[in-house]
Amino acid sequence: SYCVENKIKTIISMGDVLDIRRSLIGLDMWWLVTEFIPLLDKHGITFFVIQGNHTQILRDDNLICWDKWLERESIAQGSHCIKAFNTPQDLIIGDTTFAILPWVNAKSHDLTVDYINNTDATIALGHLELENFSMGGSLCKHGTLDSKLLSQFNNTYSGHFHVESRSGSIKYLGTPYDLTWQDASDHTERGLYKFCTLTQELTFIPNKPDQSMFI
Repeated sequence: SYCVENKIKTIISMGDVLDIRRSLIGLDMWWLVTEFIPLLDKHGITFFVIQGNHTQILRDDNLICWDKWLERESIAQGSHCIKAFNTPQDLIIGDTTFAILPWVNAKSHDLTVDYINNTDATIALGHLELENFSMGGSLCKHGTLDSKLLSQFNNTYSGHFHVESRSGSIKYLGTPYDLTWQDASDHTERGLYKFCTLTQELTFIPNKPDQSMFI
């Protein structure tokens, strides 16, 4: 409703738009196909989704993923409102070129490094696992990508870890709502972010008090 009320026409999911890698609950599938896609289409909203670790089917390969299934479902309805990214690539919105960085695994690591070294994008958006960032109760000890590679970007914004944190130009946005009881008790304020491509300003839009699974 926030996007409709504020005439926002582009949404970017920072990964893990679905949770269970190897199956999709029937009710979730029904809602996505019969309600979510038509709603995006009705309001002229484009939904970009970056592949996360929870939507890849194979552990070390991004080829098969639920994000691409969702994209195909939108096309089957005669709509192009969903675009899924399972490989690193540029995304141009307005005056800003974004570097899209899906989940990095054994097969995609070298491709991702090569892409980062050759892109002219100024802002990176991804679903990354970087060493020494907070996972909630502890720090990540084994990253899948060297965070030094991201120093060329003005800012890097990432999904994956559930809590918000920042180090230098790298910011984890956290989940948009509580997913677990641990989330509900970690005192992290959750919500959406609005990014202005003209000013490069990122604005946090907090959830309302009743927008939680754990009330």
